Amino acid sequence: MGESDGASKDVGLISVLRDVLEELGASNSQALAELVWLHLDHSLWAIWLPVDGRGWTAVRSAGSRPPAPEVPLLWVQATTAAQLDVKMHSADAVLVPPG
Repeated sequence: MGESDGASKDVGLISVLRDVLEELGASNSQALAELVWLHLDHSLWAIWLPVDGRGWTAVRSAGSRPPAPEVPLLWVQATTAAQLDVKMHSADAVLVPPG
C-alpha cells in the first residue's frame, strides 16, 4: 500500500468488500471493509473499529515476541483507516528493520 497503483487496487478491494458486506446486511460495511483491508496488510496487529467518533486504534507487541502480559505493547491511533495504515507501516519499519 502506498504506491499510486497499489492505492487504486486498495480502493477497488475496499469497494468490493463493502458491496459484499452490504449484501450480507452488515450495518457498517465501509468500516468493516477497511478493517479487512488493514488486517490483510497488518496481520500482527489487533485493530479496533472506530466507535462514537473516537477514530481507529491498533496495537501489537513492541518486538518479535507474541503478545503476553509481560510484553510491552505499541499502540497507534488515527482518524481514518488510511492514516492508521501509514502509522502501522511506520511502526513496523522501526520494529522490524529491512534486512
